[in-house]
Amino acid sequence: MVVKPVIKGVHVIPMGFSNAFLIEGDDGLTLIDAGFPDKEAAVFGAIRNLGRSLGQLTHLIFTHGHPDHIGSAAAIVRPCKPAEGCQFGIRCGRVRSSRSNRP
Repeated sequence: MVVKPVIKGVHVIPMGFSNAFLIEGDDGLTLIDAGFPDKEAAVFGAIRNLGRSLGQLTHLIFTHGHPDHIGSAAAIVRPCKPAEGCQFGIRCGRVRSSRSNRP
């Protein structure tokens, strides 16, 4: 799996028609978007290529609810074990655009 650096600590995971981003932080890894269904291997490979483990994935953020952004989410969190640090909850909300002041 090719992981491309964007800036220090931020990596893009190419997934065909969409991309995911992996951010390395002090409290673990954050994945932004999960790609289409059956793309979890790209995420797992990216984590391994960075010398990290799945147990270090602590946050998963979706930019929106389309299949190309959430499709592999269940497959990504399924093997996570709370004892290894993986714990996920769902939080829904809207972020206001700074340009339009609308959600």
